[in-house]
Amino acid sequence: MIPSSLSRRTVLRGGAAAVLAGLVGTTYACGSDDVAAPAAEVGASGIKTIKAGVLSVATMSDAKPNCWIENGEFKGFDLDLARAVGAKLGLAVEFAAIDFPAMFPAVAQGRYDMGAASSAGTVERQKVVDFSAGYLGGYLGVLTTKTSGITDQNASTDGKRLGLLQGSIQEAYAKKFLPGATLVMFPDNNAGVAALQTGRVDGYFLDFVVGTDYIDQHPDLVQPIAVPAFDQPAAFPIKKGNTALKEGVDKAIGELVQDGTWMRLYTQYFTKAPKPTDLPPYALPTA
Repeated sequence: MIPSSLSRRTVLRGGAAAVLAGLVGTTYACGSDDVAAPAAEVGASGIKTIKAGVLSVATMSDAKPNCWIENGEFKGFDLDLARAVGAKLGLAVEFAAIDFPAMFPAVAQGRYDMGAASSAGTVERQKVVDFSAGYLGGYLGVLTTKTSGITDQNASTDGKRLGLLQGSIQEAYAKKFLPGATLVMFPDNNAGVAALQTGRVDGYFLDFVVGTDYIDQHPDLVQPIAVPAFDQPAAFPIKKGNTALKEGVDKAIGELVQDGTWMRLYTQYFTKAPKPTDLPPYALPTA
């Protein structure tokens, strides 16, 4: 149970560092604000990156099927799409896993060239970083146990403790669609789902496709509520002012849609989601 002293917007720490510490064979960045940003270099492509010829990408480790780490290998739709973008730009791609809330300031400060974690290009985030064109839209879902009392009615979350990823767009959508819930913030999805399974929260609000993977792992979980989020498409965050990189990424996304790569990756990773008829690039919100 959550102590009564926790506020409506409580942050529960822990989980992510322990997960990353247990992995070997890959170097992970912690996203600390005290790490100085390296100087950018211009490679043969004419695009400015931290290291010439390399696209440095910050991501998450526990958002399957979008982005995750398995046996020391970075996998997922967002990451394969980033690799394909890098190939179009003639750049090798290197990933580093950091906590989601640290991704935007890390990119803004030039510690990474780009982020890739199905992050919506919201108006507020656009004040901190630039974004590529939108490359993915979809639904958010409420993951819960079969006995929680949360049903397919949004009002069934009234009075319930609802966990979500700190710094994610889920907070705004929860306040709009699930206003009667008490919101509890977590630094990563694994910590939030663990809290759900131990009864510290009644539900966990996350990307719907990520929720389906947790259900595959834990058959006692269900996802009765789906909230549309097509007005906030996911996009790659890029440091402000790196116009050549943004333009190159935008062009690459368009080419990957046209040559069928985007749809191949979509059907590979989102096996339980309907095929979209409206394909990227998607426009980001302006207000």
